[in-house]
Amino acid sequence: MTIYNFRPTWLMIKRHRVTGLLYFCKTATYDPYVYHGSGKYWKRHLRIHGKFVDTIWTQLFQDREDIIEFATFFSELHNIIDAKNINGDKIWANLEIENGIEGMPPGTNRGDIFRKKCREINAGEKNPSYGSRWWNNGIIETRVKDRPDGEGWTSGRLGIANKINSTKNKNGTVTVGENNGRYDHRIHKFFNQKTGETVLSTQYDFIKSHNLNRRGVNRIVDGTRTKHKNWIVLR
Repeated sequence: MTIYNFRPTWLMIKRHRVTGLLYFCKTATYDPYVYHGSGKYWKRHLRIHGKFVDTIWTQLFQDREDIIEFATFFSELHNIIDAKNINGDKIWANLEIENGIEGMPPGTNRGDIFRKKCREINAGEKNPSYGSRWWNNGIIETRVKDRPDGEGWTSGRLGIANKINSTKNKNGTVTVGENNGRYDHRIHKFFNQKTGETVLSTQYDFIKSHNLNRRGVNRIVDGTRTKHKNWIVLR
């Protein structure tokens, strides 16, 4: 008989506040209300439409067989792979049945059927970015099909070139620290899952004090990556 080392695992339903897209997922590591989800289609949707995510349902499972039975039944009942709304758009961001156990690490060969489904979903009008355009209000930017609610929204990006140029000195060198025009003044709560160390710091000071990769830390702060060298961001 095979003995499995099962950790208590959360099943969750995520919903994007702007687009309404749903995502059925799991985590055995992170706070289910903080964890954004890691599916390929879902993460691309968040990059395009922003990380405006609500957790509308959670349930903790202590038994491996229970979570497999529930997650599989839920996935099939709601047809999370192929269900479409009246406009023909995907209702769920899932590309595979969620069974509550198996993850797909980077580089996994999912097979020709999975790759074909990804191409079909992302083709033409089925692509989540189809018909979308960039909007900004001078402070933040988002990519959506229609003008966002509120005043001050204009089409286009915030002006990345101007941001970069504003960080340079007259001799062309880039300023660092608080003198940089893109300096993040926010205080983040960093937690090391291996050592248990907790650090309250800005990104810049944290990177310097712990000799870490800037891009890696930036990605765990903005949510496009869950962990960097055992460090996570508690929100």
